[in-house]
Amino acid sequence: MTKTELRRYCRESGHCTRLSKNRIMLHADDVANIIAWVRAKRAKKDEWWTADETDKDPFA
Repeated sequence: MTKTELRRYCRESGHCTRLSKNRIMLHADDVANIIAWVRAKRAKKDEWWTADETDKDPFA
């Protein structure tokens, strides 16, 4: 994982403490949470066609 990917994952998942513009701080719990978040995101990638009950088609 590159620095840029890590920053983006932290920003998207919200599992970090922002120190300044491009600096973040991670705790051991944050690392475990980010890993779990990335794994869940990749697992959902293969199921993009399944519709969630909360998703409503505006054109239907």
